Amino acid sequence: MIEPAGSRGEAGILIHKFNQMNEKIELLIKENYEVHIKEMEAELRALNFQFNPHFLYNSLNIINYLAIENKQPLISSMLVELSEMLEYTAGRPGEVRFSEDVKYLENYVSIMMRRFEGKFQVEYSFDPRLYEGTVPKFFLQPFIENALIHGLEDVEEGGVISVSGRIEGNVRRFCIEDNGKGMP
Repeated sequence: MIEPAGSRGEAGILIHKFNQMNEKIELLIKENYEVHIKEMEAELRALNFQFNPHFLYNSLNIINYLAIENKQPLISSMLVELSEMLEYTAGRPGEVRFSEDVKYLENYVSIMMRRFEGKFQVEYSFDPRLYEGTVPKFFLQPFIENALIHGLEDVEEGGVISVSGRIEGNVRRFCIEDNGKGMP
């Protein structure tokens, strides 16, 4: 950094501006370095996330083979459903085909039906044209979970959750209903 030699004329102004520019360049270099470090950290986290599901898939596969060897078809099918859910969850965020989201939902419901044996059933009714479109990922599952946790919390058996979807003109309409306690 050049120090002004006491003059306040044009040379002093020039030296002052040069020093300001130097400080700005140092700041930009530091910020660029920090951004680069953060990008590298994000890439490492993403790689770790890719490795972890791979380990989980392999672990679920091994457990599934043990279930099959021990003639436990229920456990085996639950492991397959869980594995498919994990694969869906680990996939890209954003919009997905409606058919993919319904498959995830069916796996979730299947596992919950086994967890709450006899407590509820789910009925689906979708306009086939809906399967051609896209929806936000995890589109319906939170509503089903809410119906299970809140709507059917006092139901011991015979709970019904109805999930339907239709197309009216350019509008897609979805409805989730349950025969639980209801809301005010």
